[in-house]
Amino acid sequence: MKPPKIQAARKRLALGSDPGMATTFIAISMCVLGIATVVILQFTAAIAQHQQLRNTADLAALSGAQAYVAGASETETCAVASEIARESSPEIQVQCQIEEPFVQVELTEPGAISWLSSDLSAEAVAGPEGEEFS
Repeated sequence: MKPPKIQAARKRLALGSDPGMATTFIAISMCVLGIATVVILQFTAAIAQHQQLRNTADLAALSGAQAYVAGASETETCAVASEIARESSPEIQVQCQIEEPFVQVELTEPGAISWLSSDLSAEAVAGPEGEEFS
């Protein structure tokens, strides 16, 4: 017959009866949960940045169209659109085209999260009411 100390030690070493496993499982679960939270927050930030860029493109196109309808030249119209866009962020690159009577603005901005996306872009077109852009 084996001494009771050896039998007790074997019971503790039996599979699934290790009292330290709960701590290890909780620690690993917390790490996984932390990583998932960071990834979700970064995706959310990227979506919010893209939405902000789209809103800025809309505002720049509307401002440019308003200036164009008021009699500004093509250069002045694009300058107005660029100024409005760069007030939102100085890193925004602006491309502006006039297709009588519409103003088309395309904005490009570096993504806040470099590993998620390299550049974000948004496009907007504005012109007089009742006209259709082709």
